[in-house]
Amino acid sequence: MELGGGHAARLLGGRLQAWHVVAIVVGVIVPIGFWAASGLADDLDPVARPAVGVTRHRPTATRTAPLPTAPMPTRSGTMPLPRGVTVPAIPVTPVPANARTIRFEAYAEKGARIEVSLSDAAHHRYDYPAQAAPLAFETPVDPGATNNDYFSLRVRISDPTGSGVTGAVSCRIVVDGVVVTAQQGQDYATCSISPYFDIRRR
Repeated sequence: MELGGGHAARLLGGRLQAWHVVAIVVGVIVPIGFWAASGLADDLDPVARPAVGVTRHRPTATRTAPLPTAPMPTRSGTMPLPRGVTVPAIPVTPVPANARTIRFEAYAEKGARIEVSLSDAAHHRYDYPAQAAPLAFETPVDPGATNNDYFSLRVRISDPTGSGVTGAVSCRIVVDGVVVTAQQGQDYATCSISPYFDIRRR
């Protein structure tokens, strides 16, 4: 078998014999076959090639309910729903069951002059002279008070000449140091108490 081309013939020794072709084929095919067989063996061997598992995770939807800041009230009418807000924890002090004294207090913005009156369920009324705020007075707790008994304290800005004096006023009713009721208003405020209902009895 003659190899064409003088240069190629010289590189291969001038002539290419049949066994040369067999040797070349064996030298090329055998390594390729060995490499392919080794790769296949690795694929089939669980030790040589650890199995890879594919896990599909289905996303789950979680629904988080908002934490209410205030209970939802039932609604009737057209008044807009008030917005619930957080509030500080303020302790509530009960009125002592053996309370002795009811104290009435009246205040005014910048110590303005005020007119104060106190009335009760028996239609008794006490009018105090106009004076600079504040003003306070007391009365004993009646242990025999009924559910019809009450006291009403009224405070207003004093304007005897009608000159248009205005200002904020407030009133408080305190039972043995515990504030039972309080109110503030513009020019006028009123506070009331029922000894039977507002003072705890045992």
